[in-house]
Amino acid sequence: MYLLSIVLPVYQRYDLFRIIDIQEIYKAKGKEFDHVFIMLERFIPTTDEAKRQLYVAMTRAKRNLTIHVNADFLDSMTAENLEKVTNG
Repeated sequence: MYLLSIVLPVYQRYDLFRIIDIQEIYKAKGKEFDHVFIMLERFIPTTDEAKRQLYVAMTRAKRNLTIHVNADFLDSMTAENLEKVTNG
């Protein structure tokens, strides 16, 4: 599982900064990012370790969290300002 953090373009004087940081979850522990994108393919959290890794990934987001998943284990999740988008 990888955690993808993108810092959108920021203009300071004449400089343009674009940062895309792709990390494995275990390397992201203790860090925070403004925007976090989690891509889960064939991921089913059946073990405590898998659940812990998903929790760590989700809690790295300071402002926005986007999860792309092809399973239904998050269907019962509720949260403030949660928007669910489905393809079908």
